[in-house]
Amino acid sequence: MSTFAPLERVEVCHAVAPRDRILVRGGDALDFLHRISASATGGPEPRHLVLTDDKGALIDAPLACPFEDGFRLVAGPGRGPDLAAWLEKWIIVEDVRVQPDPQEAWRLGEPELVAGDVVRPRTHAGPAVLLGGVAPSRVDLPEWDAANFRAGRLYSGPATASGPNPLELGWKDLIAFDKGCYIGQEVIARMDTYDKVRRGLSIAALVAPLAAGTALSVAGKKCGRVLSSVVLDEGVFAWVVVDKSLAAGVQLQAGNEAGGTLLQAPSPASG
Repeated sequence: MSTFAPLERVEVCHAVAPRDRILVRGGDALDFLHRISASATGGPEPRHLVLTDDKGALIDAPLACPFEDGFRLVAGPGRGPDLAAWLEKWIIVEDVRVQPDPQEAWRLGEPELVAGDVVRPRTHAGPAVLLGGVAPSRVDLPEWDAANFRAGRLYSGPATASGPNPLELGWKDLIAFDKGCYIGQEVIARMDTYDKVRRGLSIAALVAPLAAGTALSVAGKKCGRVLSSVVLDEGVFAWVVVDKSLAAGVQLQAGNEAGGTLLQAPSPASG
């Protein structure tokens, strides 16, 4: 069974691309985000907002930073265009404008790597972010993803682009079950109320890289899917969502081929 060297700290930073920096402005910005988000939006502190479609599939969980005229959103890597289009879709008559954010930003492996205007969210769907300035130890996206995989940190971005349900990711504590209606509420509330979350987050060692969304099976029975593959020096690994009944060491198939080995039992929902 292939294994990899874990990290306790992520000592690198990654630039937030312009497409992943979004401003939501206007007199109705707060009410608008409250209406469409599964998360609580009130209060001055920055937080990640879980945004889902009407089937409960994750769109993104951007870091939302309040400012005087609205919110600065830092989308997961590569998720900005889809997030902006989805926000635009749900503007009805509100005084809301979705615009590019010109301010540079950096994702930080650890918040104390730099001094400056560091946003330290209490939520866990993404890292701390430096607004403005220049971060040290900058790496590209594959190296950033690899470092966070070694540290066991699943963030919004490539690993969530296939639209998993946030409850499958263990993000129950990011959802405000006591708030009013939001997009995807019926599905998420039903899954939670009737204990319908049958799959959980895990990691696997793969035979070869598999595309996000690839179906996985055990003994011919479908058991989950790949979220994203990660290539490390030790081999190919992946974030996966699989049946909670599976144990570490089970052999996974991808189609009719050997897919890999489950390295740990799926995590239960948090919160």
